[in-house]
Formats: sequence, structure tokens, C-alpha cells
Amino acid sequence: SAPAPPTGSYVKELNGSTWTLEFSPDNTVRLFRDKAVAVLSSVTIEGDKITFQDTGGPLKTAGNGTYTFSTTAEGATFVVVEEPSDGREKILSGDAWAKQ
Repeated sequence: SAPAPPTGSYVKELNGSTWTLEFSPDNTVRLFRDKAVAVLSSVTIEGDKITFQDTGGPLKTAGNGTYTFSTTAEGATFVVVEEPSDGREKILSGDAWAKQ
């Protein structure tokens, strides 16, 4: 069965910054870098796949990024499936995001 979708906030330390992913019930996501909004996205979830489409923010990138995800009580991980943006992939994939 598919994992539960990510909800609420997750945090990760990367490149000397604290990144926060904040999932809202209306399928929008805000990505913060050191508490400043970096990217606004809309997400589509199908089974264990999540697709990010950036809609605003200073680090907004073109194109859609698709990942498989897994969630636990402790956090969430994202594994790239198809991603035109190296920057978005570096932030989302790799180490797990810690549930807040």
C-alpha cells in the first residue's frame, strides 16, 4: 500500500542552512531557508509518487520534479524519479527530513 502523504513540517540541515518543508492540506508546499520563504510549490501525490511544481519564491525553478517518498513518525525521505532541476534535487533528496 502507498505510504501516508507528508503532512506538517519537516527540517533538514544542508550546506550550512536550515531548510524547512511545510506541507499544507490544500496540496501547497512552502520551502524555507533559514526561516525565509525560498520556494512555493503545488504538489500532486499519486501512490508513492509526489510531483512538485514551483509557483513562486526566489529559488523557484522551471519544470516539474517527481520523486518517490516514504514517511514515518520520525520523518520523510524523497528519492528522485525525474527532475530537471539540480538545485531542487539536492535539497529534497539525500538525507531524511526530520518531522517537526
